[in-house]
Amino acid sequence: MSEQLLIKHTQETLKNISMKSMIIFFYSYGHSNATAIIGYSSVIIIDTLDPNEYSQDLLNDLKKYTDKPVKTLIYTHGHSDHRGGAGTFRDTVKEVIIYQPPNYCVISSMSSFIL
Repeated sequence: MSEQLLIKHTQETLKNISMKSMIIFFYSYGHSNATAIIGYSSVIIIDTLDPNEYSQDLLNDLKKYTDKPVKTLIYTHGHSDHRGGAGTFRDTVKEVIIYQPPNYCVISSMSSFIL
C-alpha cells in the first residue's frame, strides 16, 4: 500500500520547482535531484543525476525555462548519482567544479570525473 502511495505522489508531483526566477530545483528524476542556476549568459548545474537518460530529461525540462547553454557543472561529491549524467552536457560545458567535503574519502582517479 505504501509503495502505491509513493508512486501516486511521484506521478502527481511536479518535477521541478522554481525557487526564484533564476534558480530551479529539479527532483523526481530517479532517486536524485539537481539544481540549475540561470546566469546572464549560461547555466550552472549542481549535480548531474544518473544515468544520462535522467540528465537528458533534466536538460529537456531546463529548455522550457531558458535557451542558455550549460557551461558549468558542480559536483557536491563523487557518488555516481551526482555526476553520472555529466555526459549529457559535454558539448557545452567549459568548467567542472568538484567539491570534496572535509574528511571525505580521497578521489583515487580523476578519469571517472571527465566528461
